[in-house]
Amino acid sequence: MEERYTDVYQRILRAIGIDSKRLDRSSYKLQNGKIVMFRYSKPYKRGDLLDYWFGLPKEKLKKYSPESFFVLFICGSDDQVLAIPASYLSELLRDVSTAIDNHWKLHIFKRENIFEISVTGKPNEDVSKYLKKYELLVEGIKEPIPDKAGKDKITVSETPVSISIEDEIMNLDGVQGNTLHDKIVDMVRQIGEWMGYKSIRNYRVRPDAPYYIDVAWLLNDAIHIAIEVQIGGNPTEAKDRLIFAKRFGARKCIIISNSESVERIKSLFRYETEIKHWTEIWGLERIYNMFVDGRNFFENFNEFNKHQYRDDIVEIV
Repeated sequence: MEERYTDVYQRILRAIGIDSKRLDRSSYKLQNGKIVMFRYSKPYKRGDLLDYWFGLPKEKLKKYSPESFFVLFICGSDDQVLAIPASYLSELLRDVSTAIDNHWKLHIFKRENIFEISVTGKPNEDVSKYLKKYELLVEGIKEPIPDKAGKDKITVSETPVSISIEDEIMNLDGVQGNTLHDKIVDMVRQIGEWMGYKSIRNYRVRPDAPYYIDVAWLLNDAIHIAIEVQIGGNPTEAKDRLIFAKRFGARKCIIISNSESVERIKSLFRYETEIKHWTEIWGLERIYNMFVDGRNFFENFNEFNKHQYRDDIVEIV
């Protein structure tokens, strides 16, 4: 069974060796008063580099004192955790704009044993010295607190972190919604906007329509792609909504579903000749990868596409 994020966080906290209290989904207060916030990214291959992509909420960085706040960047594995002080990040991000979701977007690149942090408009900086630098977090504690088994400290596992795709989606920054269904809906809405569609949640094909479509991508105010997110609900209702969308102009219909529902969806569509030839089932991981890769691309593309007067030539590396 795949681990959940909270399991990984707890294992790292045990490795740090002092008691903690959970503040929110990804933040904890340590016994000595320090605050740690976890960020996780799986690796993306970029030539001879591994690229780890993170969103850092401005609200959190401003909320806590830089002297007592640390961000723990998990780079694909709980053996690759960079414990970076907020004081360093605040200086690095000075004069760097956040994205529309009020998050800074940053990358950590790994080549061999070197980790470099990268933000738009600033030169890359080597942050390898922060790798598992947990001693920065335990100041004020005279001795490590033993765990229940009597050991002074639990060593960090060298096994790569295995996180379910559902948890990866639930922990994405800059995605609205409190449920898996709603977060996927918002991901697809954002992807549509990036690609130039008028992308609308809860779209009604006609004013008197009995159904709302989870997401509709429109071109020239006409529905082009109708999308239903089928996570745990009734697939028959999703089928009926897509049939209605196709009947009133949708050029293509998509159902986003987990693997457990695929056979049931196929059986429902098998004899629906009006729609089955125009429908595709997309898995959660494929949607997740499209969203993360797309956000990474447009983060750079939008900067590339800017045109404004500058006092001097600007270098972006």
